[in-house]
Amino acid sequence: MSALVPAADAAIARIDKARTLLAEAKSMIEVKQVIDMAAAAEVYAKRQKLSDEAIGYAHSIKIDALTRLGEMLKAGPKHEGGRPAQKTGSVVEPVSSPPTLAELGIDKKVSMVAQQLANLPDDMRQAVAKREATISQARKQVSEKQRADDLARPTETVLPVGIHRGDFRELAHMIPDDSVELVFTDPPYDEDSVELYEAAAKEAARILKPGGSMIAYSGQRHLPAVLAGMSKHLRYWWTIAGVHEGGNQMLQKLGIRCGWKPLVWFVKGTRGDVQNVLLDVVRGDREKFAHAWQQSQAEAEYYIRELCSEGGTVVDFFLGGGTTAAACEATGRRCIGFEVDASAIENAAKRLAA
Repeated sequence: MSALVPAADAAIARIDKARTLLAEAKSMIEVKQVIDMAAAAEVYAKRQKLSDEAIGYAHSIKIDALTRLGEMLKAGPKHEGGRPAQKTGSVVEPVSSPPTLAELGIDKKVSMVAQQLANLPDDMRQAVAKREATISQARKQVSEKQRADDLARPTETVLPVGIHRGDFRELAHMIPDDSVELVFTDPPYDEDSVELYEAAAKEAARILKPGGSMIAYSGQRHLPAVLAGMSKHLRYWWTIAGVHEGGNQMLQKLGIRCGWKPLVWFVKGTRGDVQNVLLDVVRGDREKFAHAWQQSQAEAEYYIRELCSEGGTVVDFFLGGGTTAAACEATGRRCIGFEVDASAIENAAKRLAA
């Protein structure tokens, strides 16, 4: 143990010197010297098996110095490439230009890492300095946050919010591209309706913002065909289980007592808010007062609240009894719904009015 004390003192002395030099550094060459000193002190501390505090201290100085270098590189003229030349008479003379990275002793990898650190928000850079995250992890989180912010940015829709009678395939073209955060819908489950899932996914791929989601209820019987058709236009993300409350449905012809229903989840590009962790099993009451195929409003409210920002727009291509519209109203979201059945629209309107 006594042998470690001088080693620790030597390491701390090196790191303290690097910190002092960084505070006084005025040029990139001086900052690069600090980077090398801090990196060497970090390696020394690890080899001597010193405390995590000593290793972290050296690491934080190295990150601070790299960040300073990145800021200098961004603020100053470009340093890459060779020096151009100009001809004066018969003599070719070099043009005065900034020193190259090689002349400064800075390789391209150091330059790249330094500029990446300089571009990170303060909290992400601090996490890297504390060794709570790597640079790649920090950049990934910044990208995810940017996608989430883009997804939540308000947009105007040409088609008025509300219920529209007619086939979505004939009316949805009035919704602008990249304007919707979530498509939440419940198509029919029979074999003849499988093509509707693909048509809905194709339209969703156009109207969804990058990172937006489409969730569609599905039966199990034709699920492979549903997934195959939707995957032509959107990226498959997950299958959610909607568990039936109040008893299971007997499917005598198949010899199955069914206790759950798939909700297939697709995204445009990639999910824009992966830091928001969602449940993949939901339970809702059996509700059939507005439509024979009506789903639980609680299920709709959960995913609408989690996948669409307040004031954002949700689209339902098969509105039915108005569950999606009611869930949007309850959660402060806007809804554009399509329905071909006049009686279903009447029931949905009464439900919303009540």
